Amino acid sequence: MKTCPKCQEEKPLTAFYIQKSGRRAGQPTSWCKTCSAAKSKAYYASNTDKAKAAHRAWVESNRDRIRKHKVKAAYGLEGHEYDALPKVCVICGSQENLCVDHSHRTGRVRGMLCAPCNKGLGHFRDDPTLLLRASDYLFGVAKPDIFHQTCEEITGCPSDTPNPYEQEEA
Repeated sequence: MKTCPKCQEEKPLTAFYIQKSGRRAGQPTSWCKTCSAAKSKAYYASNTDKAKAAHRAWVESNRDRIRKHKVKAAYGLEGHEYDALPKVCVICGSQENLCVDHSHRTGRVRGMLCAPCNKGLGHFRDDPTLLLRASDYLFGVAKPDIFHQTCEEITGCPSDTPNPYEQEEA
């Protein structure tokens, strides 16, 4: 048990924060958690701009630390595992706006993708068949059976409707 000098209440040691650094490192702080929180809240209320500026400065100087923390929380990757990933999009080769790509089914990390490629895979629901169909479409070699199958399933149009992706013979 320990008495908080601010509120004068005797509280268990779990009601006090542990000093992180300095000559009292590892020991309970003087004020209890409740009084410390009230003091911090009052300081923030009277110094909002200063506190926000200090927070922005801390975030700016600790971007890599924050990124690694988020990657560990989201994907379970340790710092050295994240550092070992190539910092280039494995689809287009971009080195900007990189994201950790993972399988939504298994959770396994697959590599790094730029934001547009990552979103593109998401829009195709990570389905290789859809991606292959999209590739065929872009190359102008979409298969007629896919169009008719899809057309019949969705709209009920007859299978003798001309396929707009077939190239007309001249």
